[in-house]
Amino acid sequence: MRDHRADLGRGDPGAQEGGDTGRTMFGLLDVYTLFFIGAVNAYICALMLFVLRRLHAPSRAGLLWGSGANLLLGSAMALIASRGQLPDTVSVLLANAVATISGLGIYQSFRLFCLEPPRSLLVWSIAVALVAVQAALGTSMANDVHALRISIAGATQAACMLLAVPVLLRRRGLDAPLPVNWAIGVMSALAVVNIGRLAGLALNDFQVDGGGELAGSALQAAAVALYSLGPIAFALSFVGIAATRIASDLRRIAITDSLTGLLTRRGFHDRATRMLGRAEERVGAIALMMLDLDFFKSINDRYGHDCGDRVLRRLARLLEEDVPSRAIVGRHGGEEFCVMIECGDPGEARRLAERICEHVGAETVVDGEHRIALSISIGVATDPVDGASLADLIATADRRLYFAKDAGRGCVIADDDVATPTRPMHPRRDFVPV
Repeated sequence: MRDHRADLGRGDPGAQEGGDTGRTMFGLLDVYTLFFIGAVNAYICALMLFVLRRLHAPSRAGLLWGSGANLLLGSAMALIASRGQLPDTVSVLLANAVATISGLGIYQSFRLFCLEPPRSLLVWSIAVALVAVQAALGTSMANDVHALRISIAGATQAACMLLAVPVLLRRRGLDAPLPVNWAIGVMSALAVVNIGRLAGLALNDFQVDGGGELAGSALQAAAVALYSLGPIAFALSFVGIAATRIASDLRRIAITDSLTGLLTRRGFHDRATRMLGRAEERVGAIALMMLDLDFFKSINDRYGHDCGDRVLRRLARLLEEDVPSRAIVGRHGGEEFCVMIECGDPGEARRLAERICEHVGAETVVDGEHRIALSISIGVATDPVDGASLADLIATADRRLYFAKDAGRGCVIADDDVATPTRPMHPRRDFVPV
């Protein structure tokens, strides 16, 4: 059996001058040992991505494809590392075919991982066509045939990695910048290596099986080193982005009320504090509203907690509909909600609170045969008139909320100087209609 010592068909490292450098990588490691190490790395990374898929459902498809691509890449490198131990039809021909498919798998994995529509039909069609071309080249190890075989594998990998770069660029601002930029750098570097290999073949007149010059060149040394590290760099891209997504989801869960989908008390306080801290950026005032659902205990007692939950969810949707998108809306606890918004003056804040009160008062929630009338009371405090800190605004708005409760509910109180709180904007209605 002829021992062709070349990765993906590169020349016999010991054939001519420069061959020792290609085979021993500057006298330190054998080329095939590096490919074997790369294969082991790829298998470990494939397993890691396969396990990671369970931790983040939106990234699952991309992680599965990434695991498969690493598995194929590792298999290609393992076949290359077995050169001389296996027939050339396996260690060279099959290795090139597998390497070609792995490039397509990498591209597809990044599309899915970046939450873009898959191109499965296109990927599989190209894969079948390229494998058919590789098979049509037969088992010949002639220079021209083998150079074409290597060119197909290298060009496919370079194209797929370059196509992955714009997909990653579109994730800037959506995912954490560090892992995204790392992935862009990795794909760009691997694409450059493959383009360099193609350029090296052209400069060497496509002499790959006996020239020895390519095998002993610095290009060969750089290519082998990067190929052996490629699976780790590729997997780290996925792990880094997935980890930041998981962390972002956990932060979102921590500040999102599971029942209403609004901010929790902690989430509201964090964002409201940041809004108050941007005093130099705003023109008008900041208003804080404390809203309380009237007669909520009676709703729970009469219709049950499931019905009470539906009422709270309905109120949350009404608040999101009535306030501008720049407002901060949160569930402060139980049936109490908070809204913070930038406004021109205290009068504008009061008018917005009155519109909310009227809108909610006109709504009903259907529970079986019953229609439950909704009613809220609102206390309003404005920065800087009623305080400059969040604690001062909450205390003032909460006090005025109780004034609204004492006034008969279903109304808005926005001023402590009002001798007699305003009358309810709508009368209390029975929970069960006649």
